[in-house]
Amino acid sequence: MTTPNTTTEAAASTLVSMNASKNRVATIAMSITGAVAIAVIVIGVMNHWDFLPLFWIGVVAVGSLGGLIARAFGAGFATAPCPACGHALQFQQPTAARTLQCEKCGAWSTGTTTMAPVPADHVDPAAVFETPTPEDGVAWPRHESGELACPLCAGPATRRVKITGSDAIGLTAAAVAPVSVRRVHSIEVPACAQHDDGAALVVYGKEARLAFRSYAYYRRFQAENPAAATSAA
Repeated sequence: MTTPNTTTEAAASTLVSMNASKNRVATIAMSITGAVAIAVIVIGVMNHWDFLPLFWIGVVAVGSLGGLIARAFGAGFATAPCPACGHALQFQQPTAARTLQCEKCGAWSTGTTTMAPVPADHVDPAAVFETPTPEDGVAWPRHESGELACPLCAGPATRRVKITGSDAIGLTAAAVAPVSVRRVHSIEVPACAQHDDGAALVVYGKEARLAFRSYAYYRRFQAENPAAATSAA
């Protein structure tokens, strides 16, 4: 198996195509759901149902019809071979920009209507390059002079910024329960004077993972924290 997070620069781009079978099933399901929801709304109105059940059934109907409209304009399930190993990458919105890691070989690729290996100097608009947070402490990448490197531009880090993350369950519970119910994680990361958005904290249940916008910094971070790179394999 290819070493995780290793990009093959010479690999050719691969073409994105629609997943016909998944889209067919999704279209049928949305059509049936939308039709049933509309029929139930008509029955509810005729029988003077309360507003709340009609409202939620309406939400289902609008969602189904909205999905059908989006499908008509080209949205839907799509796939592309991983440029490194050929494994099928699965995603939605075939014309939207994306950066993905292959679940089979661990290589990263990016693109819209085609997928190509992530360039060594790639900086993504979002913090997508995820890696487990080392349990025995984080070793941040440094310059030869010993200065910490900024996660975004790799310049000298002159400060630390606190980033936080909360799981989806916590965010939902926070709307109806005290803040103490939320599972909130935080960590301080190095930053230069200009950038404080080079890293993010992504939470899955009890696990907090660091994510970076810079692919080069992500690779350096994993080199400095081999335990994190191993657990990501």
